[in-house]
Amino acid sequence: MPGHMSHNAIVPWVVAGAASLVAALIDVRRRRIPNWLTGPLLLGGIVWSIWMARATGLGDSLLGALIAGGPFIVVWLIGGGGAGDAKMMLGLGAWLGWRPAIVMLLAVALAGGMLSLGYAIAQRRVQAALLGTGGAFFSLYEAVTHPNRMPDPPERIPTLNGTRSVPYGVAIFGGVCAAAAWVILCGI
Repeated sequence: MPGHMSHNAIVPWVVAGAASLVAALIDVRRRRIPNWLTGPLLLGGIVWSIWMARATGLGDSLLGALIAGGPFIVVWLIGGGGAGDAKMMLGLGAWLGWRPAIVMLLAVALAGGMLSLGYAIAQRRVQAALLGTGGAFFSLYEAVTHPNRMPDPPERIPTLNGTRSVPYGVAIFGGVCAAAAWVILCGI
């Protein structure tokens, strides 16, 4: 029945929501997501999944981490995102497993786009943001089509202070909340 989940299925969403809230608060203040949060999150997700479903749980957890964190690792490698964001998404994916990780990834990407656009509009730097985003997509294309040569990092999307990237932890938290609502209310 859609919308009905066991307590064991809700626990990962509670952990994901709490961890992403802490990450968002820290990211807004310090513009980074710390390893003391992301490391235990990843390890905890793997342990929880093994405890709940043994080898099947391990596979689900690792695939969830790959689905949620993989794109963020690629973006970090080409210079368009933070390592803390990538590690956070790896940990969240490990807790949620592969199916919910897909929903979360899409929700986080949408929230991130909206947040970045909002920052650019607030600064009146929409053109610079669009050029930076275009550069990031070009760099991603180059990294995929020519894996032996890494492109120069694109300019980061401007923020309100003009010197740092958007605190993507906020987008991660928003995306986790939206994905949790979708999965819990509609089921997967």
